[in-house]
Amino acid sequence: SANLTEKKVSSVVFCGAETIAAGYHDGTVAVFSFKDNKLTEMEKVKDKYSHTKAVKKLRWNNGYLASCSDDHSVRVFKLTLN
Repeated sequence: SANLTEKKVSSVVFCGAETIAAGYHDGTVAVFSFKDNKLTEMEKVKDKYSHTKAVKKLRWNNGYLASCSDDHSVRVFKLTLN
């Protein structure tokens, strides 16, 4: 099982009933499945799309995950949840 807090978490958001996205202080974003009380990493945003500073907020809407950061940028990702 995955460890959501392996790194310093700065933001989390539920993306549907069984999916959680986490933003980290190092600027990365990861998506986890949460089923039967077990957390499994589904996807990690590639480094070239990561922020250069801490992720401050995550928002989920209609299949899209948006993140904003202390680096003054916003990233929008299309997620397909199974």
